[in-house]
Amino acid sequence: DKKNIYYARICEGKYDLKKTAFATVSKEAKDLLAGMLCVDPTKRLSASECLLHPWITGKCHTEKHSTPLPEVQEHMMHRIERRRRKAQQQKQQQQQQQGQR
Repeated sequence: DKKNIYYARICEGKYDLKKTAFATVSKEAKDLLAGMLCVDPTKRLSASECLLHPWITGKCHTEKHSTPLPEVQEHMMHRIERRRRKAQQQKQQQQQQQGQR
């Protein structure tokens, strides 16, 4: 199954952003992808770092690619907020469980 092969390659950090499928993708977009797909979690971009990346903020866009990405930014901000809320809920549940003991 090709999906499993691709998934395994990504998990091992074995992907190639130089292939023809990425021929029209900007170097900034490739940089963002490489940062997000980094196998080492200490080197991987966090969601906050992704939001500040020039490709997301539009700082690297030329006139040809000058469209800002507000939808992407908004989506990522919502994801970050959901994760914060989930972490807070889990922490509260753990505290409640410890209090019941």
